[in-house]
Amino acid sequence: MKKLSLLLSMMAFMVTFTMAQRTVTGSIVDSDGLTLIGANVTVPNTTIGTITDTDGNFSLSVPSDAMQLMISYTGFETAMINLDSKSNYMLILIEGQVLDEVVVTAGGLEKNKARIGYAIQNVSADELVKSKEVNIVDAINSKVAGVSVISSSGSPGASSSIRVRGSTSINGTNSPLFVVDGVPIDNSEIGAGVGGVDQSNRAIDLNPNDVESMTILKGPSATALYGVRAANGVIIIETKQGKVNSKPQFEVSSYYGIQQASKRLDLLNAEEYAVIKNEMFANGGETVPFANTDLGEGTDWQDEVFTTAAISNYNVSMSGGTKSTTYSLGGSYFTQDGIVGGDKSNFSRYNARVNISTKLSEKLKLNSVLLYTHEDRSTLPENGIGSVLYNTVNAFPTDPVKTPDGNYSYLEEYPLKDFL
Repeated sequence: MKKLSLLLSMMAFMVTFTMAQRTVTGSIVDSDGLTLIGANVTVPNTTIGTITDTDGNFSLSVPSDAMQLMISYTGFETAMINLDSKSNYMLILIEGQVLDEVVVTAGGLEKNKARIGYAIQNVSADELVKSKEVNIVDAINSKVAGVSVISSSGSPGASSSIRVRGSTSINGTNSPLFVVDGVPIDNSEIGAGVGGVDQSNRAIDLNPNDVESMTILKGPSATALYGVRAANGVIIIETKQGKVNSKPQFEVSSYYGIQQASKRLDLLNAEEYAVIKNEMFANGGETVPFANTDLGEGTDWQDEVFTTAAISNYNVSMSGGTKSTTYSLGGSYFTQDGIVGGDKSNFSRYNARVNISTKLSEKLKLNSVLLYTHEDRSTLPENGIGSVLYNTVNAFPTDPVKTPDGNYSYLEEYPLKDFL
């Protein structure tokens, strides 16, 4: 009997709880009357809630004593619905000033990420500057999920290739489309020129200090904005601009550093090399080349080739604006020596930027952007048997750097003298 009484009590409680609910329906739109998909509808201070469907409608069972519903949506101000005897409501949400939710699209700024049907990742200007990388592409390496940057070599100014995971190559290249201040730029490889060739106006080699933001659009759906060129993804770059009604502001920044090889190969010294070579000749029935193998350490050619290299960067900028015109100007100089060859393996870059925006009328605005890049690169042989490092690790430790007559002793056909 006790069990039956307890069961009847639980059933009565469930019936009472069920009867204490009511269903509230409604629709959520913005100030232009457009439906908002995925808006959060919740009962304050509870876990009861739902989201709007593809038509902006919702249906929610709420306690009979609930007085309000809270509506929230990214990029809009949170609003409340006061519940009364009605069962259906309509609410207009007002856009809020949520700056960190603003993203860049082909048509300008979009204040609602939920309206955009492709993957987005943003990299701030601070992250780009802190990286201290040569260019903006190397600066995002390992900072953005699904984006890989591969450098062709470790020499100063070496080119880099960038790949966006999830993209589909249908235009003969795997590189993403770059859009700088609204202008699409196709680049199969990002980086400096080769052999000191001037590659002026390469906007991709922007100074990271000139970039305000970088947005990566991943996935084939980005083609809806830029067509087939965006099949490999899109990287949108916005340069710095001035602010309305602001006094001229000047900024000067610089850094200087040194670079060294973090690891070297463990090679044979002169004595070890002489012993092994004698064994090799003896095993072949030939006269050993070294009558005395007590030669000590000999020459470590890595010590002769590797050096401490300098890297430095200097930036200056000015920005400001009036009621109708804003401006931002910048200039920079970057130089980097190589840890092999020093200034014989150097990369230098000059950047200039002018960004002016003028409001001609309430409906007409003129933007003028000038980007200039000049690069010079000195290179050394990097690959194959003619490369410096290949010959460095294969040079005889028994040979001195120079002979008694002052000439370099190593390999006439591949001399190291030009790099020491």
